[in-house]
Amino acid sequence: MIRMMFVFCMLVGLALPARADDAALKQNVDKLVVAYMENYNKHDPAGLAKLFSKDHAYVSTQGVSTDMEKAFEGAFKTMPDAKLDAKAEKVWQVAPDVVSAQGTAKVTGKNTTTGAEVNNDNLWTAVYVKEDGVWKIKMLTAILKPPPAK
Repeated sequence: MIRMMFVFCMLVGLALPARADDAALKQNVDKLVVAYMENYNKHDPAGLAKLFSKDHAYVSTQGVSTDMEKAFEGAFKTMPDAKLDAKAEKVWQVAPDVVSAQGTAKVTGKNTTTGAEVNNDNLWTAVYVKEDGVWKIKMLTAILKPPPAK
């Protein structure tokens, strides 16, 4: 019985630091999500581009973008009043300097090309890497949230 209690205490003790690390990872991702939202809502393509790693990709239904500043300039011309609300829901450590996350986002505004009001619920996934000691977005994928199954 004493041996089992010892093993239990060891396992609990080993699990506690992992939870602290998970919380720190989630905080780092949350900071990036907030920075992304702030730059998006200010319509700052250069600020958004700085959040991405040197070798990055943004994947959406429009294809793959590797020049984020140019991509966001075009997006903000089409929707000059665009607003974003996003949050990370799950975060996983893949390697010491690699983190993956999944979340939701809502994009609202008016498309000046079509005149249509935009109110999109989206799902996103991201891979973050440490580049020169700073967390950056390596790959971001965003899709429209599918309607509920009938």
